Amino acid sequence: VTRYIAITREARSQYAYLVAGILLGVLPSFAILLVGLLLKSRLALLVFHSELYTRLLVPTLILIFCYSFFVLLYAFYRGMGKMGRANVWQLGVIGIGPAIIAWVYARSGQIDTIILLMALLLGSSFLPLIFHTVRAIKEGVTAGEIRESADDLFRYGLPRVPGGVAFAGLLAIGPFLAPYFGSLKDAGYFVAGQSILRVVEGVTESFGRVALAKAATIFADEQNEFLGEGTTDIIAFVVHLGIYA
Repeated sequence: VTRYIAITREARSQYAYLVAGILLGVLPSFAILLVGLLLKSRLALLVFHSELYTRLLVPTLILIFCYSFFVLLYAFYRGMGKMGRANVWQLGVIGIGPAIIAWVYARSGQIDTIILLMALLLGSSFLPLIFHTVRAIKEGVTAGEIRESADDLFRYGLPRVPGGVAFAGLLAIGPFLAPYFGSLKDAGYFVAGQSILRVVEGVTESFGRVALAKAATIFADEQNEFLGEGTTDIIAFVVHLGIYA
């Protein structure tokens, strides 16, 4: 969504890609939510090694569904070059908001309540998405344009799904297996240890989030030579800093 919106210059096409992204991003998450609710007892046994944690699984499924709203809103603002607005949302619903919720409810031990409140916080991203969808209607975006945009996003995104799933799997396999060899509390400590690596990764990922939209815009302007030189500089910087580290 970020890439195609950054390349596109017309507001009507940008909104078409946003609506197409909503269809491709939210509907699968909604399907996961429905399947999860139907099989919640079995999934709780599979994921948490006990049906006692069914009440924890339900808000987790809602969290996944609501997270899809935030991802799309953040991608839209990145593609539009509105990084300030994107950062405000990220800081609010990913950083400060969850920290406040955890601070208030941590001593209660009501983990399901904490996760549900965090899900509702992420779900607030749905409000600006509605606003932008209405803007798309006012721009006169047609069903045919949305279908074409969805085709573009699907062809571009599908080959990248295995890599994303593999990376998520590398991080998830440890916590997933941990309850089978210890307690769920032990798995929690394992996840806390992994989060340190995620913080380090976030330093480089944040650069990529900004660079992707900018690179797509430069490519659309056919400044390929400038883009090539910039990419070479980035590679040199990564190699030299990596060797030093």
